[in-house]
Amino acid sequence: MGVDLGAEAKRTALAVVQWQGREAWLTDVSTTADDDLILEVAAVADKVGIDCPLGWSDDFIEFVNAHHTGRVDRTPVDATARLPLRYRATDLDLIERNLGRPLSGSSDLIGVCAMRAAGLLAAMMKAGMEIDRSGVSGRVAETYPAAAVRHWGLGYASYKGTAKTAALGAMVDQLSHALPQLDLGDHEEICRDSDDAFDALMCALVARATTVYRGTTQIPSALIQRAKREGWIAVPSCHLFELLAPPEFE
Repeated sequence: MGVDLGAEAKRTALAVVQWQGREAWLTDVSTTADDDLILEVAAVADKVGIDCPLGWSDDFIEFVNAHHTGRVDRTPVDATARLPLRYRATDLDLIERNLGRPLSGSSDLIGVCAMRAAGLLAAMMKAGMEIDRSGVSGRVAETYPAAAVRHWGLGYASYKGTAKTAALGAMVDQLSHALPQLDLGDHEEICRDSDDAFDALMCALVARATTVYRGTTQIPSALIQRAKREGWIAVPSCHLFELLAPPEFE
């Protein structure tokens, strides 16, 4: 299952991919997914890829707590001092590897989505689902479609917005060429028309990659505990056709 999480249901897309043997089907797509729908599908999904920060940086949390009690010792709080406040370890890792520049959960509007994600994770835990923000184990993994698109060579630097439907359609064509075993069925048109739906599909594919042997890049051992607090973006390291391999847990 993949979720392109917005602040509200009207900008939230959900995609479900079913895998069996050497075939896969896109079985469900919604572009107005509310919390109830996300939780309902997550309850039966093997893995849920969520395009949204699943936490905030340790430095940011410490800074906010220090400010709240009048103990800020960083002066001035200039661009250099703000960097670890804005970006988590996983964000800085992607930037360093030229895999993109994720939005900041503490200083960009995506922070509102991160608040929603925190509530969803809490609801999942209350429902008995194991949650590990690092994605190493448990039900969820944080995803970043832009990095997946780049790794899998699907192409276009810009495919967002109604004016980019031609680019989006070309990316769907490339996906179908690279992974012909994935049947988009009746949902192909919405994937061509909605970048939210396409991103949700990418999240579902990355979620699958986390279950395949060495399907995603490894978290540096020194950062694993931090990743469990801050969240960690799963970046695919496998080929698309390798998603058809049996998951590790089967």
